[in-house]
Amino acid sequence: GRLEVEILDGAGHCPVRMAWAETGLIQASTGMVLTVVRPFATFEPNRWIEVRIQVDVGKKTYTVSLDGKTVLADAAFADKADSVERISFRTGEYRPIHKDQAPVAGGPPDESLYYASSIAPQTDHPIMPAVFYLDDVRTTNQDR
Repeated sequence: GRLEVEILDGAGHCPVRMAWAETGLIQASTGMVLTVVRPFATFEPNRWIEVRIQVDVGKKTYTVSLDGKTVLADAAFADKADSVERISFRTGEYRPIHKDQAPVAGGPPDESLYYASSIAPQTDHPIMPAVFYLDDVRTTNQDR
């Protein structure tokens, strides 16, 4: 299975996008191109990991630490954002937006990321079941 973790602003822009992939890799979208995905660590099933994500809105970067060790430093935001206001946990991959929604959403410049039919591609394909346990999720504002 797959777990995607995203940190978003109030308008739904997603500057931090990470995934615990089926391959055992932890990946992050870095830079403003959604197709640039960088694997930066591995994980083992049935093993707890302490994850810390530090977001610097001023610099438009984020840093990820696993079990106290920095594994991704100063990664560029994956989307424009002037704040971070919520966190999303999702199983399954990011669904691209419909081409008719792109102007409203201020979509990415790469038209290949849009879909034209009524249902996003690959969303009805079965995937391997998986369980991810999340415990003690906390957020803090370092500016206060």
